[in-house]
Amino acid sequence: MRNSILLFLTVSIMISCSSVNMKAIRPDEKLKPGMAYVFGNFYINDIGMGIRLKNFDTGKIFNIVFATEKNNSLIIIPVTPGTYNFGELLFLFNDNPIYGDKPWGDPRKLESEDFQMEAEKLYYFGDWVGVTTSVYEGKNYKKSWNLAGLKDEFEDSLNNLKEKYQNLSGLDAINVCEHLELIKKNGKK
Repeated sequence: MRNSILLFLTVSIMISCSSVNMKAIRPDEKLKPGMAYVFGNFYINDIGMGIRLKNFDTGKIFNIVFATEKNNSLIIIPVTPGTYNFGELLFLFNDNPIYGDKPWGDPRKLESEDFQMEAEKLYYFGDWVGVTTSVYEGKNYKKSWNLAGLKDEFEDSLNNLKEKYQNLSGLDAINVCEHLELIKKNGKK
């Protein structure tokens, strides 16, 4: 019963937040004129993790939501060209109630340089892996989210994209995950 309620609340929250979540394109979808394309592998073993991006030219903030199926973790998202920054790593809950304008719970700042995204180009954001753990403590249910891995697998991810998304294979690809401090500090793992 408790899990059913938790699942219902989670789905309700995610639906209410859908206006800020970036929508991935399908392999057979036509390119949108004037758009830049973000791509990478974003995977978590359970729901509730993402990355927040800010477009400094428009002031808009977007969320990339991690996929829960490993074989579908390659995500390609059209975005408005402009100056961007990796904003925050987002978690659905972090031992806090969900309320007000913080529907994604406790964010973790991602240090990054600003970078430009131009129309008709692909921008690689890295290969991200998140993990969740669940613990019952008496009558309480606790869930925690962590970043388990971030890798710069630019060539492999680009080859995978070109194989699955032939409509994007002619676009130039740029590796922007190099702007992340996590990659700079830990190297290309």
